[in-house]
Amino acid sequence: MTRIGLFAAIAALSAGCAVQGPAYEKANLPPAKAAVYVYRVYPTLGFGAGLLLPVSCGDNSILLGPGGYHVFNVERGELLCSSHMENSASVQIAVEAGHEYYVKGWPSMGVFNARVNLETVNAETAGAELRDCKRQ
Repeated sequence: MTRIGLFAAIAALSAGCAVQGPAYEKANLPPAKAAVYVYRVYPTLGFGAGLLLPVSCGDNSILLGPGGYHVFNVERGELLCSSHMENSASVQIAVEAGHEYYVKGWPSMGVFNARVNLETVNAETAGAELRDCKRQ
């Protein structure tokens, strides 16, 4: 009975973990706007494979699944991207029109719940990681 319960738990955690949308492609950038790509790489091993990561950038919000990305077209100015789980994490971006920005998020083990991590990354790093992501 214990083996069946363990198998069922593993199957439930594995089912639907990765985002199933279209493969990554650069978005068309509207004039006078900037693109903010928010993404989460798919974990090969480790904590949080089945968790959704809530991320807000200004007035825009998304729940990122493992291997998912989303692009927000935003106005120039200061932009705060944040996420809240057991802790709060945020990054501040000085947005300029015509530019692209990249925010990577991932969960980690917390005391009672998952913790969230956010960081801005450069285009080269993001490009390599986004190749394996799907749009949400």
